[in-house]
Amino acid sequence: MIAAIGQYHSSVCTALVDVGAEYGIPTFSTGASASIITEKHQVTTFKTHVNDYDRATTWFDFFLSKGWKRIAVLAENTDYGVGLFEATKLIKEERGLKDVEINGIVFDRKVADLTPQLLMLKAWKPDILLNIGVGDPTYRITKQAYDLGFFPQVPMMGAHDWPARPEYWKNLGAMGQYMMFINYYHPKMGLSPIGEWLKPRFDKEYGEIPTYMAYNAFGQIVLLARAINLAKSDDTKDLIKALEEGKFEFWAKGDVVQFKRLPGARWHNHTSPLQIVQFSKIDQPIEESIILWPPNMKTGEFVSP
Repeated sequence: MIAAIGQYHSSVCTALVDVGAEYGIPTFSTGASASIITEKHQVTTFKTHVNDYDRATTWFDFFLSKGWKRIAVLAENTDYGVGLFEATKLIKEERGLKDVEINGIVFDRKVADLTPQLLMLKAWKPDILLNIGVGDPTYRITKQAYDLGFFPQVPMMGAHDWPARPEYWKNLGAMGQYMMFINYYHPKMGLSPIGEWLKPRFDKEYGEIPTYMAYNAFGQIVLLARAINLAKSDDTKDLIKALEEGKFEFWAKGDVVQFKRLPGARWHNHTSPLQIVQFSKIDQPIEESIILWPPNMKTGEFVSP
């Protein structure tokens, strides 16, 4: 074994990178974002995914552009949920935004009924509700907020790209309309030759276009192969040296990966492309979703009921 990739849950990835460090094996986060993953500054840890601070900065900038200053947060009690909640509060403090208010609740992700928490946040009359869950909790928050008349009357922001997956509309139907979410790949983005190679083959095999995770995982496999070629060795020490010294074309057009020993969470971290997108219609495919942010990628305006 010369490397490990594919990590998605931050708590799992945080534990796994310690094992990688113990055995000297390069260990990659493919979709886990918690800052602690790379803040440990382990030479064996690599990430080609967004960190907490960059993700929170993206939605904070968007909220301010809309004049949304009362931010409600419902975050699961994992490294992912707590980390993003803390990053959001940190940005408010760093910028000295005294007119912005954040009211957040951290919940046990095993709890089935989140009605009490949602009612408390609804009564606060927020401008936006941040849904910071993974898997089942994201759907529970959405469904229960819908039943309470909280969403879509108050806009909701999903903290990652779970609505981009095919099961989103199967699980939510009409309840999923008007959802906004952080996204890392939109079909209107350009692909590099690596991405273009994967796309038709993935479609043929699975009957759908690749998701971000598919692109990112495949990109990491190609990246590792090129690092081995650069090192002319599959010894892990040689591989780590090549990963730190090389420049690697990735799956998105114009995206080049470099792993630098930078401060904080940017250590060995190549961040993902980031957008905020919205579904304006029921059963809308991701390729027809509206890109709301950043301004240079914008394809339309925020839609409310």
